[in-house]
Amino acid sequence: MIQLSKQADYGMVIMAYLAKNQTHGALSASKIASATNISSPMTAKILKILSQHKLVISTQGNKGGYCLLKNAKDISLIEILEALDNPVTLTECSTDDASSCNIHTECFIKPHWKVINQSVKQTLAKLMLYDLLKKSLILPQNSHDVESSMSLSKLPMSQ
Repeated sequence: MIQLSKQADYGMVIMAYLAKNQTHGALSASKIASATNISSPMTAKILKILSQHKLVISTQGNKGGYCLLKNAKDISLIEILEALDNPVTLTECSTDDASSCNIHTECFIKPHWKVINQSVKQTLAKLMLYDLLKKSLILPQNSHDVESSMSLSKLPMSQ
């Protein structure tokens, strides 16, 4: 099964929530946790990582909280995923480090996995956080314009 880590998945939800509510100013970690139904400790951990990678900014004080450092149109999905799950790979052999694989010397499909992994990363680099806020997602070129019926319309707005 190819699956994002829970941290990366929740990080995308948090970033989408911040993007959807960017006109409301800084939002507290507790408000973000409550609105997204992600535990406060996990939310705080993810926000700290996102802040360290310059994707969100934290402000102190009464009206403090977190907000996107850049516009959602300027943040690629790969930036978010690499901040939370670096490296982003489909298989252990998708990287140049062959030491983690027991069959790397006999494996003839490793080059193919590298190409597939690179294709996925290129697609994620072309998709912006802003794209997740649309009612449907159209994948960038070479995707045969496959549309996703996934929608974040159920993602709560800040009150």
